Amino acid sequence: MSGISAVNGPGLPAIDFSGMPKTPISFSSSASSGGLELVDIHLWIFKRVMEKKELAPELYALIKPHIHRGRTDEISLNALAARWERWFDELPDPTEEQIAKGKELMAIDEERRLRAVRSDG
Repeated sequence: MSGISAVNGPGLPAIDFSGMPKTPISFSSSASSGGLELVDIHLWIFKRVMEKKELAPELYALIKPHIHRGRTDEISLNALAARWERWFDELPDPTEEQIAKGKELMAIDEERRLRAVRSDG
C-alpha cells in the first residue's frame, strides 16, 4: 500500500500511506511458532473461563493475574450511552462565553466543509 493515497470523503484529509512498510505480511501456524502456541493456550483458557466451564487449577493459575485487568463489553450506541451517560450528566452547563466560542468554531468548520463539498463537485 505504500505510495497509495486515498480520500476519506468530502472535506476529510487524504490518507497518506507513504510511511507504510513494504514488507509483505506473512502468516504462521501455531504449530511452527512457540509464541503463537502460547497465545492459543491463553485464548483457550480465557474462553473456558468466560464460558464458565471447568478448568484445572494449574491452568487457572496461568491467567489469574490477568483475569480482572480487562473486560469485554458490547459495542453499540446503547452501550456507549450507558458507559458515558453519568459522565455527561455530571458536566457543568456551559457558560455564555463557551457557547459563543462553540458557535464560532462550528461556523469555521461549516465554512471548511462547504468549501470542500464545492471543490469536490
